[in-house]
Amino acid sequence: MNQNPSNRFKQAVQWLMPLLFFVLPFSIAAVEILFFYLLAGWLLGWRPWQKSSLSIWRSESTRPILLLLLLYLGACALIIPWSSFPVLSLRGLVRKLFQFSLFFLIAGDAAQDPKTVRRCLWALLLAGGTAILYSLLQQWAISHFVAGGPGEHPFDPIRGRPLIYGRMVGPYSNPNDLATFLMVNALLVLALLTSMETEPPVQLWFFIIAILGCLTWIGSKGASLGLGVGLLALFLIQYKHSQKGPWLKIGKLLLFALAFFLYKKRNLLMMLTFSDPASQERAVMWNAAWRMIQDKPWLGHGLNTFMANYMKYAVGATQGPAYAHNCFLQITAETGILGIVLFLAFVGGWLKIVLRALKHGMESSPLPLKPLLAGITAALVAFLVQSAFDTNFYSLRQAVLFWSLNGLSIGIAAHILRSS
Repeated sequence: MNQNPSNRFKQAVQWLMPLLFFVLPFSIAAVEILFFYLLAGWLLGWRPWQKSSLSIWRSESTRPILLLLLLYLGACALIIPWSSFPVLSLRGLVRKLFQFSLFFLIAGDAAQDPKTVRRCLWALLLAGGTAILYSLLQQWAISHFVAGGPGEHPFDPIRGRPLIYGRMVGPYSNPNDLATFLMVNALLVLALLTSMETEPPVQLWFFIIAILGCLTWIGSKGASLGLGVGLLALFLIQYKHSQKGPWLKIGKLLLFALAFFLYKKRNLLMMLTFSDPASQERAVMWNAAWRMIQDKPWLGHGLNTFMANYMKYAVGATQGPAYAHNCFLQITAETGILGIVLFLAFVGGWLKIVLRALKHGMESSPLPLKPLLAGITAALVAFLVQSAFDTNFYSLRQAVLFWSLNGLSIGIAAHILRSS
């Protein structure tokens, strides 16, 4: 019996989504190529423009979040005529924000199939394990490097590039991006560890130990704070429905990780007072963003124009244009109060839907959907917290990770609400 062509396209998307999550940390080109296949499969499989479409974006439970997203996109488009660089703003809208939104929509529909969600989870964790092995290899190269002269750096043993930060970067170009990816992996693993009624596999414990070890080696303050807030969010979501034993073991692991972090960061007082060089550099960037906001508070300077305007507003900058390293300040500087309010409304709408789904109680099967939703929710909360200290929304791989996970969470929530 011949299969419905639309079902074939749906199945293609449901198999390509896990592949996207696996290649995400390793190849920007692969992400961009997969986007076109995912988009074509989504349009031909779900046909969201038709009234008879089975897309979740036509259901009443998810329609509010779609409306908020469209309002945010519309606001970014409407202020292009007032942009200081209209061409840059149009390019940013089409090639970045619109593309990220499509990842969100595609992932949401693909996540209606629970098997696809689980495949995406395991693909992401497999990518995390691969990134950890790569990172440990880099750390070995760093620890065994002997400089022959000033300004020399150890080399990546696989890519052959200099490790200019003196810290592991994994498949990314800087340590903070790696820390973001590992932070997300950590909260997904912790959600699994604390939701299983039987003793969790020992591999998961080794995995979380490796993640915490890498995070302490990296020493990203934003990722550490994000992980702490995400862990608190996970605890508040799951504490009534999870086993107490794993939480005690996790507490011990976190204490060991904290001790290692304190040992590695002997200049902790300098970090806490934000007098270290990285914090001072961020202070310059934040000040530039704040001055942009003061100049054009309501509509901003235009999407995708922050770096183009940076040198005009930066005081004390010693290098060229830079991102704000605070995504919320940068959104406000580029799209004004209108843009940041609509973006935060979108985030609030997402949180309302997933919390509503989580209120229906936690399942107890080996890989239940609701604990997975709890883990993704905690990971996205952590991502948002770290975004206040970094460039997560302006790095392709980080942004695709955020929007795709966000779409998965909405798809899971829609499935739960429909089944309850």
